[in-house]
Amino acid sequence: MAKPLRLNGGRVVGQFEGDTATFPVRRSKHYFRYVGGYTLDADLVRRLPADCARIVFDDQELGLSFRADLMDFLAAAVPVEFGFGEKLCAPDSIYESMGAQQIPLFQLAAPQIQRPRAGVHHG
Repeated sequence: MAKPLRLNGGRVVGQFEGDTATFPVRRSKHYFRYVGGYTLDADLVRRLPADCARIVFDDQELGLSFRADLMDFLAAAVPVEFGFGEKLCAPDSIYESMGAQQIPLFQLAAPQIQRPRAGVHHG
């Protein structure tokens, strides 16, 4: 059975099941471009269950999940502060993409423009 993971204020921000902590995230809110990775509340990371072996970021905007061993996350993480308490951020290079194939960022940033075919009159 999944156990909720809460911030100090009590808000549920993830769940723990088996040996995995899973966090639903949104790239626009939880991704730190300077480091190139997702952020987690540092205090929450310190309070993860002792048998936690991996973390998963389930990106709700991209529809993708990213998994890393907790020890790899801790070894690569750098502390960052945005005015909401200390966060830890580890670069994308430690994560394994799960599920759907990763979409190149340029395809997410701009809609595809449909060009008229040659010889077809639109008007």
